[in-house]
Amino acid sequence: MKENPVASDPNQGEFAAPVSEDSELTQTSVISTLLSHKSKPNSAVNYFKWAERERGFVRGVDAVCVLLHILMGNPKSHRRAKMLLNQYVSGNSGVFVHHLVDCAKRFDFELESQVFGYLLNNYVRANRIECAIDCFSRTLELEMYPCVTYVNILLTELVRRNMMGEAREVYDKMALRGIGSDRVTLHVMMRGCLKQGKPDDAEEYFREARAREVELDAASYSVAIEAFCKKPNSCLALELLDEMREMGWVPSVVTFSSVITACVKQRNMVEAIRIKDGMVSCGYPVNLVAATSLMKGYCVQGNLESALGLFSMIIEDGLTPDRVTYAILIEYCCKNGNMEKAYELYTQMKDMDIFPDVFINGDVEHVFDDMVAAEISPTGFTVGIVIDGLCKAGRTSEASDMLKKIVARGFIPGCVSYNSIINAYTKEGDINSALAVYREMCEGGVSPNVVTYTSIINGFCISNQIDMALKMWNEMENKGIELELLHIVL
Repeated sequence: MKENPVASDPNQGEFAAPVSEDSELTQTSVISTLLSHKSKPNSAVNYFKWAERERGFVRGVDAVCVLLHILMGNPKSHRRAKMLLNQYVSGNSGVFVHHLVDCAKRFDFELESQVFGYLLNNYVRANRIECAIDCFSRTLELEMYPCVTYVNILLTELVRRNMMGEAREVYDKMALRGIGSDRVTLHVMMRGCLKQGKPDDAEEYFREARAREVELDAASYSVAIEAFCKKPNSCLALELLDEMREMGWVPSVVTFSSVITACVKQRNMVEAIRIKDGMVSCGYPVNLVAATSLMKGYCVQGNLESALGLFSMIIEDGLTPDRVTYAILIEYCCKNGNMEKAYELYTQMKDMDIFPDVFINGDVEHVFDDMVAAEISPTGFTVGIVIDGLCKAGRTSEASDMLKKIVARGFIPGCVSYNSIINAYTKEGDINSALAVYREMCEGGVSPNVVTYTSIINGFCISNQIDMALKMWNEMENKGIELELLHIVL
């Protein structure tokens, strides 16, 4: 007869399970031996480890569940229960919950809600989210309520995966059974709503949490303020911001900037400036987001001078303006007829290798209408910026229509504006539209240059119209223009 080595358990005695060399370790025999160590969790673990190493061991879920119940019966062995679940969950299906419940009934174990929390956590960690959802639902059916920490882990993963519908279902099931949520739950649900672009829903979660007197923190307020700013509702955002400061919490730069932007959008410049001053008093320098928002607010008010003054200030403070900042200032310089300053800003932007896109705010294309209404003549500079910006934004047809509009008003664009449109059409593979613009260019008295011909010849080569490319080449040579051969796609 071959016997297993005696495993010592200094705290709970020893186990000795003599096993015949030819005997088979069945589920029944393993479970029977485990149950004999029901009051000795460490001995049960040692026996199970030994059994796993033996030839003929038949691994089954029930044996694992029995061991789990034994470990959960003593708080000192809960850590081992977690480790056991971590080892077995990844290789077993969602019926693990069913086996836990069944084994508890069959072998007279008391169900511990904590084990379901551990199981829920391990399903999430094992990337088995459907099993985690099933585990949560089954737990509630048993009137067992997992710790809110583990539910928050599940909610966080659901939001991360953009499974907001499932996250709401989990949250609603908690609320229906009166399971308390905490501020982490609130953070997760509000962030999920904002991720979906639903600030109203985020606001509702915040109000509900306050009504239930959930202990909130600075992060809770910050997310709620972000929700109000996205609506935008600057009044409520300001109210919460003031509450934060009254409670001694210092809002982050992002929170301050969000409120400033919301105030500007609602044309509340007095409050926007007050919040900017509050931001500075907290030791934060004015960042680019806040400064750009304030510049836009000044410009909308017709106070271009203050906007330009703020622009100079941030330059002195070492901030580097981006294309949004430049776009706003160039737009309003053009609207106010200050073309010299607009050109200066444009030159700065180009020198800094900032991509000129003046359509970030969506309404700059009406600048010519505004200028005409104010009896201000557009310049080749303003035309070039607008046309180039539309083309680079993939709105070539709009650029072409705008060029026709300003030509109809008696303005003669430069070669650069036509070239921007021709080049954009050829890149889109629309050589016919590019030729149409080329003909309009020639009929309008604007002479094509090497860039014009390069774009069109490239377009013909790409579309495999080599004869037309050679024809255009000859036309260019007859005009005495030297082609940059390196720019041709052959």
